[in-house]
Amino acid sequence: MCLSSFTFSPLHSFFFLSILICTRFIPHGTGKDPDKTQTESVEASQTSWLNKRTISLAMIALCLAFVEGSANDWIPLAMVDGYQVSHSMSTVIYALFLCGMISGRLLSGRFIDRFGRVLLLRVAILSAAAGLFLVILKISLVVCMISIFLWGLGASLGFPLTISAAGDDSRYAVKRVSIVTLSGYTASLSGPPVLGLLANQVGLLHAFIFVLFAICIAGIFTKAVAKPTSIHSFLKSARSLILVLFLNLINKIETFHEVKQSYRCLDVYRFFKEGK
Repeated sequence: MCLSSFTFSPLHSFFFLSILICTRFIPHGTGKDPDKTQTESVEASQTSWLNKRTISLAMIALCLAFVEGSANDWIPLAMVDGYQVSHSMSTVIYALFLCGMISGRLLSGRFIDRFGRVLLLRVAILSAAAGLFLVILKISLVVCMISIFLWGLGASLGFPLTISAAGDDSRYAVKRVSIVTLSGYTASLSGPPVLGLLANQVGLLHAFIFVLFAICIAGIFTKAVAKPTSIHSFLKSARSLILVLFLNLINKIETFHEVKQSYRCLDVYRFFKEGK
């Protein structure tokens, strides 16, 4: 009797359809066995940590650590041989490089928050490339001193930014940071001796051209330092907003339907009352 009197209105159809749509926004893994989910995630983590982004970060660390290590080892001797300055003056010029490194690492935090990692790393690479190029050109000692500072300023951000980018995803942070750190320290320790062997044949200033090539190679992979979760967070927020607006619309429609039914009951009551 009750089933025969029930009418399936368009509002009910809309309500059931909304339930089917809302199930799309239920988080993945809800209701699953956590032990099985954890086992699957562990198996996936054995291969997911070594991806294209990790290799790109390792390449940036490799190139820019080589740039930094070459400057630390060879700037004083390059100033003596290439610019014919005294040993004490070469130490002062090397101090300018260290001042650039310190300035870049102390002041970069605020600029990273404002402009992002990618833009700041590109500016740093451009600064290092311009400074090193001017040093190789051997224009004058004053230009060389300014260029050395720019070289240090640009070389200061490569290794810290790649380490920070490698640790973005906490699930694979340990393995990714270890790979990036290994590549950076390998280049920093083994690169300068190789550069010294090359400089023995062509001279230090000409050997710095290969350091300039390393800076250019690092500039190819700068997109890798961007935060990978930014787009995902935006899409997740957009989905949540759409879901809230959709549920709010359903609530308003149901309220409107209830008010409409109340007015109908009131009209029926008035009809019978006037009829009497």
